[in-house]
Amino acid sequence: GEIAAFECAKLIKNDFEKSRFLDLEDAKKWLYETILKANKKINSLAKKNSELEKMGTTVVCFLVTSRFKLFASVGDSRIYQLRDGKKVFRTFDHSMVFEMVKKKVISEEQARLSAQSNVILKALGINPDIEVETVEHPYRKGDRFILCTDGFWGAMPEEDFIRHLSEKNPINKILESTVNVVESIGRNSGGE
Repeated sequence: GEIAAFECAKLIKNDFEKSRFLDLEDAKKWLYETILKANKKINSLAKKNSELEKMGTTVVCFLVTSRFKLFASVGDSRIYQLRDGKKVFRTFDHSMVFEMVKKKVISEEQARLSAQSNVILKALGINPDIEVETVEHPYRKGDRFILCTDGFWGAMPEEDFIRHLSEKNPINKILESTVNVVESIGRNSGGE
């Protein structure tokens, strides 16, 4: 997973540095196609090296211009948009348990605590074809955006997670404090 995530991030960063968006549709197309390209690269690397077979990664991207903002996601990493200490928007997980949440079979908290919470339905590198979810969403000056893996958001109930990330401190202090809490929870529960 580490190699897949690195290759994905590198490809997206390099493609972004070479790109120019004329409008929202150009940006959506670029974001979608770049993530597809990352998926193909990860698949190709896995085919060339048997030690990398079945490697995969989740991805979240956040593209902001003066005219629009786009989110893209594959897997169970998330983007949160917070405003005045409240969740305004969050991407949806592509996981087995989140499908159960959508059908109202279990709650989000039950999904977070489920032994099957790590069973994801979409990831880069697993299949040659991948469906990328892209969303345009409005924002205001002062909104806070958090891009994070399940190891970060899944450590505590969402309400507590949002409360930690909404503190009235400089962002570096907030992130440091939240990371310390997540690491403490992991150490105390035998988790990662």
